[in-house]
Amino acid sequence: MTVFEAVRERLDTADVARRYGLELDRHNKARCCFHFPDKHPSLSFKGNRYKCFSCGAGGDAISLVQHLMGLKRPIDAVKLLNADYGLGLDLDGKPDRAAQRKHERERKALKDFEAWQWEACRVWGQACRLLELWKQNYAPDTPEEEFHPKYVCALKNLNWMDYLFHAVLIEGNFEEKLQFYKEHREEVKAIAAYLSDAGGEGGAFE
Repeated sequence: MTVFEAVRERLDTADVARRYGLELDRHNKARCCFHFPDKHPSLSFKGNRYKCFSCGAGGDAISLVQHLMGLKRPIDAVKLLNADYGLGLDLDGKPDRAAQRKHERERKALKDFEAWQWEACRVWGQACRLLELWKQNYAPDTPEEEFHPKYVCALKNLNWMDYLFHAVLIEGNFEEKLQFYKEHREEVKAIAAYLSDAGGEGGAFE
């Protein structure tokens, strides 16, 4: 029996997936790590194998860890699994821990961005709907009537926020969304805080 066969025989691929950062639901499915974005869990674990029914990626614990940890060769994944699970297999050489840590940081940053992206869509879309209501409900009845602060806020912000919502957050490519993340994440945070407060006259929108 080769070391590859020993790893496949001893380890459960779903357990390995959880150990190295994937979140599996009760059906042993996860959002696919081989394509981005995966809005609904399409990576299925069954019979010690995995298969994505969206992008077609498939394999075993070794190939999964090789991809998740950014390792160049399958043997490097075997070495890592051998060390982390204490399999006691006789292997030469050690896995590149520095490269693994770097890849883990990159994966975490991407995961954080993905989670933030859906929250940003929710917050930004809710803000656009609120501004649309302000524009309608607080519009002056006569030319002489003084503008309500919320009407002014809607006039100032609605068009460009609605544009960013549809052109970037909904239909933009990955690079455009990432740039939005860099430029507007604090703004999204401020708007979210404002929307959770019933009071205010424009607050985070000004």
